[in-house]
Amino acid sequence: MDEGIKELVELLNNFEGVSTFESCQGRRGKLAFVYMNYGDYDIAYDDGKKFEEMAHFANRMATAFAKHTKDAIDVGGIWANISIEWQGDKRFPFISIEMPPCDIAEITCLLSLVLAEYKNVMVK
Repeated sequence: MDEGIKELVELLNNFEGVSTFESCQGRRGKLAFVYMNYGDYDIAYDDGKKFEEMAHFANRMATAFAKHTKDAIDVGGIWANISIEWQGDKRFPFISIEMPPCDIAEITCLLSLVLAEYKNVMVK
């Protein structure tokens, strides 16, 4: 694992149901990224319920993340792309987070706030 993204990967693995499987801290002209599975990652394309759980989690994470980044975005600050992807060499969908390498530390900090909120919701 690249040292520059290690803390973010470890943080994401603390979300219930998340397991990361590929990451990169970025390099010249390339975005940093983390790919992760949610829940039972062996999801068949036609299993709508399992896919809905993954989509719901990605939406909750993106919504909470957006709330914390609103002020930073308004002044030209950090950004990240949170999405669900299927790639030609992968059998199942997964969640992707991409960001400029210079934003990894700030995104890690913001996602730690998201994790705290997520754990509060799960406890209630």
